[in-house]
Amino acid sequence: MQDFWFPQINANIFISHSHNDEKKAITLAGWISETFHLKAFIDSCVWKCSNDLLKIIDNDFLVSGMMVFI
Repeated sequence: MQDFWFPQINANIFISHSHNDEKKAITLAGWISETFHLKAFIDSCVWKCSNDLLKIIDNDFLVSGMMVFI
């Protein structure tokens, strides 16, 4: 699960945003790249919808309201 959801990405900046602001986040990342020559990691470009990840975590690791890591 970790390798799929959290790939190793060489980035200087992490950009997280609401679903409605995806185009703004991508535009911001492009501007940062062109202006400062820095690479941005945009969460939705890798993870798509965080609700899918949260659902997997809940189903696999949530037991009686408590988080369990194995």
